[in-house]
Amino acid sequence: MAVGRDRVSPILARRDRVRHAMRRGARQCMETAFGAMVASRLCFLLGILVAGFAHGPAYALDPARDLNQYKHTRWTITEGAPQGIYGLVQGPDGYLWIGGSEGVYRFDGVTFEPIPLGVPRAESWRVTAMLAAQDGTIWVGYDNGALATYRGGALQLDRSVPKTVAFTMRLAQTSDGAIWLAAGLQRRGLLRRAGGRWQEIGTDWGLPDDWISDVTATRDGSLWVTTSKAILLLRKGARRFEKVETPVGLAAVSDDAAGHIWFSDRRGTRRRSASLAPGGPAVATPAAQNAFDTRFDRDGNLWGITGAGLFRMRAPGAWRDRPVSERVDTFTAKDGLTSDVANVFLEDREGNIWIGTSLGLDRFRAANVVVTPSIGTKGVWGYVLLGARNGTVYVGANDGVFQIPPGGRPTRIPGAGGETHDLCEAHDGSIWAIQTGKALRIRPGSIARRDVPLGRDRQYCAVDNADNLLIGSPGIPGELHSLRSGRWHRRSFATLAATPQYLIIRAQQPSLALLGSGALVGLDRLGRNPAPILGDRLTDVSTVYVGAGDVLFGRQSGISRLRGGRLQTIGTTRFPWLVGPSGFVETPTGQTWLIARAGIIRLSSRALDQAFADPAAPLEAMILDMEDGLPNVQFRDGDRNAVRGGDGRLWFTTTGGVVSVDPARLVRNAVPPPVSIRAMTVAGLRYRNPSSMTLAPGTSQLAIQYAGLSLSIPGRVRFRYRLEGIDNDWIDAATRRDAYYTNLGPGTYRFRVTAANNDGVWNRDGATLEFTIPPTFVQSIWFKLLVGLGVIGILAASYLWRLRQLTARLQHRFDIRIAERERIARELHDTLLQGFQGLMLQIKAGVNRLPDAAARKPLDEALKQAQAVLIEGRDRVQELRTRDRAGDLAQALIDSASTAASRTGPDVQVTTEGEPRALRPLVLEEVHRIGEEAIRNAQAHANAASIAVLLIWGRQSLRLSVCDDGVGIPADILAHGERPGHFGLRGMRERAERIGGRLVVISRGGGGRSGGGTEVGLVVPARAAYRAQPGSRLIRLRTMLRGMWPGRRR
Repeated sequence: MAVGRDRVSPILARRDRVRHAMRRGARQCMETAFGAMVASRLCFLLGILVAGFAHGPAYALDPARDLNQYKHTRWTITEGAPQGIYGLVQGPDGYLWIGGSEGVYRFDGVTFEPIPLGVPRAESWRVTAMLAAQDGTIWVGYDNGALATYRGGALQLDRSVPKTVAFTMRLAQTSDGAIWLAAGLQRRGLLRRAGGRWQEIGTDWGLPDDWISDVTATRDGSLWVTTSKAILLLRKGARRFEKVETPVGLAAVSDDAAGHIWFSDRRGTRRRSASLAPGGPAVATPAAQNAFDTRFDRDGNLWGITGAGLFRMRAPGAWRDRPVSERVDTFTAKDGLTSDVANVFLEDREGNIWIGTSLGLDRFRAANVVVTPSIGTKGVWGYVLLGARNGTVYVGANDGVFQIPPGGRPTRIPGAGGETHDLCEAHDGSIWAIQTGKALRIRPGSIARRDVPLGRDRQYCAVDNADNLLIGSPGIPGELHSLRSGRWHRRSFATLAATPQYLIIRAQQPSLALLGSGALVGLDRLGRNPAPILGDRLTDVSTVYVGAGDVLFGRQSGISRLRGGRLQTIGTTRFPWLVGPSGFVETPTGQTWLIARAGIIRLSSRALDQAFADPAAPLEAMILDMEDGLPNVQFRDGDRNAVRGGDGRLWFTTTGGVVSVDPARLVRNAVPPPVSIRAMTVAGLRYRNPSSMTLAPGTSQLAIQYAGLSLSIPGRVRFRYRLEGIDNDWIDAATRRDAYYTNLGPGTYRFRVTAANNDGVWNRDGATLEFTIPPTFVQSIWFKLLVGLGVIGILAASYLWRLRQLTARLQHRFDIRIAERERIARELHDTLLQGFQGLMLQIKAGVNRLPDAAARKPLDEALKQAQAVLIEGRDRVQELRTRDRAGDLAQALIDSASTAASRTGPDVQVTTEGEPRALRPLVLEEVHRIGEEAIRNAQAHANAASIAVLLIWGRQSLRLSVCDDGVGIPADILAHGERPGHFGLRGMRERAERIGGRLVVISRGGGGRSGGGTEVGLVVPARAAYRAQPGSRLIRLRTMLRGMWPGRRR
């Protein structure tokens, strides 16, 4: 069960309002179990007011912290790191360039990528020095004296270096752009490169005949050279070295941000004044064993490697109130360094420190979660926290009680040794420490001891509203022992319906009991007369926090809040990182912090209120996990795992130790990460650092690897990319560092990628890669044109083939009809006409025998009429025969018009357009009959003044139009299609359909000679009207092509 209180001292409150902003904090919990079957907890929660504090500046690597309080990460050779690292620089592109015993690598924080030199047996060349030049070139020195440069994605030998160099030991560049090379294994081994040429430096520059151990270029443009006998200075613009000091053993030179020069050797580290005179006593720093180099970081810390680990001398500003022994700390393989043989180090653009050793790579960076190593060992029950009202944080450990004053460091409380189970605060500000078999009351300068009536099991404590000490133990479920007036009194909870899981005591408010069933009840001051508040709704509770009027419950399924008798819950389905909160603390700046399975979480208190009130409200969280320095995310449920100190620091306990977070000094990475496209992989070939490429024709699949070069927490770098022309919008790649594309066609593409660092700062410009995929012949425009022409040819051939089929079918029909007409003509000629002719001859013979002329005269007249009928019959029989000339149609129409014309009738005009062509016989006959009938109808019925006949010989069709300016045709006759008892219109339509044509009759009405008149139009397609002629198909194909591409006509 849990006991909590929320007591406020008026005097303290008034004092804190004047000095600082005030806020509730520091809650105290403890765990117990009632019975073998039902697990429950005893928690005592105390609420107090704590003061704010004056905040100091934030550092990249805070000098006030110990080396082991930085976040240390290591990559060994088993994790892919190069071995034997002697070169370490950062290029302008953001990559970390590493030189090892097996060559050159570049590192993006995730992948060690080997960079081949491209010469035989280059893998056996050991890198001994590296330099990132001002122009972006990466210089690499080898143990055989060779030099190489990396430019434009390729590492190539620099063959201009003199062959006298046997071993490249150091590389440096001064502000004038000159590159200096210190050669090992030889005397006066110093070379200078300027204007693209190397120059050997000798005695004319004042360089002594000695072995060179180091060269250093300082911010003021000077060059420092250390030998076994002298520390030499070449001032900016000078051409002669001057001796400054004689070192003792190996020496190193470095300059701080203020421009001061520091010397380090066996005598320690000391600063030189502006005149290079000694500037003060030396600070004892480790002496070099077989390598020595020192550098200042941006926060004023001096880092050094000695061949036996590394050391850090704190910035002089952090020496205040520290003994001399704490000004320098070391870090070796025993502390986690990959190897004591540290060879080179680097500070990157984000302030991280990198160390290259013989067995791998190490990184030190600022951590927002600071481990407190000076607190004693963890007890069986873990560490215990208490935030006192005066701002002091107390920590109970296995070997005693420690106190951390505001702004101070942990110190052990003398006389309070022993395994500490729990801590709680009395009303007078004294601290109760419950230890095995005893209870200690700690006051300034004194400690009082009392025995406890419980066994050696874990015990918990709290102070109730009457200032009585309450203790409980898992071995005695369901009861507490109260220390009143110097005597222990047993308090039972037998009146409750179920065993209490938490008992919450609040200042000036009724106490609460959370039962094992999940029900919440209110209690009187004696812990009796329970009043129901909530039903069985609070299960899986891991901690309870009493706030300003609210009670927060940490649960495995999220967090619940009790406000005004109403329970509200935020579940893990909405925010998965809320699993199992084990401690809460609030700050005066309106933040709520908690520790849960995901890590230490910061929330806005206002946003938390909105999330409780609105199930759809967002809740932004900052999560600090093991990448931020948290040793682990394991802790004991029910313990008080979060408190706030008087200086504003928040303290948390885990099974890995006690940690602190300073909300006012959180380190934020404000540097946008450089973005680089590492490589493009196409068909198994890898192209490094592409900027623009032309790929092989027909390429359809490729992979692009990219990097966001934030080296602080590379695992949190996020990416977005887009391939213009393929992706409609940006693709959120999260932390993935490659993009794959398939089914790409020919064309020019533009790939863009942007990145954000671990704190969400985006590089909006990003990196761009343009590449072109040329088409194969099959994908080229010429192939498409050929295919198009082929398709057109196939369509044309199909068209002609179909046209031939239709033409053949029409011709077959025409042939059948013509044959039938000719048969009828023969039959008429051989039977009817011949018989009629014979009959007329017989009648004529009979008439000639008549004696009376008057009697013969009527018969002769009849014979003449019969002769006329016979002649007309022969004409009709002749018309059933085919005509052979195209001009017959025009002439026949003219003849029909002339025959139909009369002296008083309408004027008939016949006009032709186009070049006459041979018609099919049946078409010739039917068109003539349609025209003849149309002319006859216009003369008989239109009451027209003129009739115009137009015959058009078109390429696509044969057209005939007969127009008059008469009265037109009544609408009812047009709608019906014929005049009752007359068959002229019907006959013309039937004739048109018989030859595959279309007849159109248009009447403009109006009445009288001034009316609109009538137009009879006939359209017969060319394939049905004209006879096929040699070459006609080619002519039609050419005509069709000209119709498709009018611009190609000549």
